[in-house]
Amino acid sequence: MNPIKRKELSLLTAKKLGREFQEVDDIVAFFYRYVQKRLSSVENIAVNVPNLGTFMLKKKRVQKKIDRHRNFMEGLDETSSIKAFEIKQDVKREIEKYEAVLERMNQEEERKLKVQTLKEKHHANQTVEGA
Repeated sequence: MNPIKRKELSLLTAKKLGREFQEVDDIVAFFYRYVQKRLSSVENIAVNVPNLGTFMLKKKRVQKKIDRHRNFMEGLDETSSIKAFEIKQDVKREIEKYEAVLERMNQEEERKLKVQTLKEKHHANQTVEGA
């Protein structure tokens, strides 16, 4: 979330609740840091925060991360040192993690498309039967 927007949200919430701005801002910042860390860990494609909403990874950003990591690996000479070899292995693991998440995102898109198609077929059948 945009820091300016977060400050405005915190100020409005503080006034509404009769609390100090800093207290509310700290709580809001905590939740957004929590969500950001969970999404950055790339363990799930979405993070649900009760009473706040569901935050989802964006497919474009995941693809950009993969591309950025691959470009970095191309410029890295793993034979130059042990540290370079270790870095390349770490980057490979990161790419695998992002690719797995991207695959889950694709599967979720396919599942949603199938559900939507079934809904449309069902509604079409209901219309035909009701006519």
